[in-house]
Amino acid sequence: MVGLEFWVRFRLPIYANETIRLEWLVIKVTASEKLGGDIVELRGRIRAQDGWTAVGAKGRVWSPIGCRIAEGVLPEAQRSSMRYDFGSR
Repeated sequence: MVGLEFWVRFRLPIYANETIRLEWLVIKVTASEKLGGDIVELRGRIRAQDGWTAVGAKGRVWSPIGCRIAEGVLPEAQRSSMRYDFGSR
């Protein structure tokens, strides 16, 4: 994947010893023959230990044909939630 554009809004501080949760929501996947892959629109956030949203984000990435994240899983017009929980480190 290659990041095309991102927007980030910092709402609350996150401290070094805090456990956070990073969440990304796939909003739209558009096939692009010209670019040889998919353009994926995302919305995301980082939730602090207390559950409040500390960082909000949105972005667009390009995913090459061999890495199609939506193939057979996500119809183009359907939204799907992809959540990644990294736990504490």
